[in-house]
Amino acid sequence: MFVPHATAHATFLGLHVSNQLTAGDVLVGGGTLLLAAFAFLSVRVAGATVEAQDAPLLIGANVPTDSPVAKASRGQSWDPPFAGALAEGNALAFAMRWWNVGRGPAVVRDVRLEIEGKEALRPLPSHVIVNAGGVHDGVWTEFAVAKDKRDADLTGTLRMIYAHPNGRLLVTVSRVEMRGRALYVRTIRRHKVRRLSRKTQPRQPA
Repeated sequence: MFVPHATAHATFLGLHVSNQLTAGDVLVGGGTLLLAAFAFLSVRVAGATVEAQDAPLLIGANVPTDSPVAKASRGQSWDPPFAGALAEGNALAFAMRWWNVGRGPAVVRDVRLEIEGKEALRPLPSHVIVNAGGVHDGVWTEFAVAKDKRDADLTGTLRMIYAHPNGRLLVTVSRVEMRGRALYVRTIRRHKVRRLSRKTQPRQPA
């Protein structure tokens, strides 16, 4: 008796599969597909591991007494080691060290400090490269917190946005407190920026 031959097709992991195969073909093909899938996943895991190993990690820290910024400001009314808002009358309004404690260079795109829900720092004048283990003393001539509130206890969020050597954007998010104008970093968490938002979008250099 003639039985109409039905042909079915499917696609798995980008490979075309037809039902016009013997049982042996299916077993061999299935094994090949499993090996291909395992190899694909292994490459993905290995790539992610390498990326994590050479990723930068930028954190906020105090500007020490031997910093060129501190030495240039000697005689003004601030006392390193310090990070935070400087007293009025200084040439600078805010200072903070950026310390790359990761294993790869960071291209710093933006440093954003929200105090009581409002941006306190202007965009950077240009991007800055901080090598692994290296530091950069960031300074600002403006600090957008009312002068009569700068000595109060304040809370906020620090976001340091920078690029991985492969171009991927990262952000270190820290919960911060300001007491007596000094900045205290309470938490440090690094994230991959998978989708830009108002809070993770690097602002254009000023």
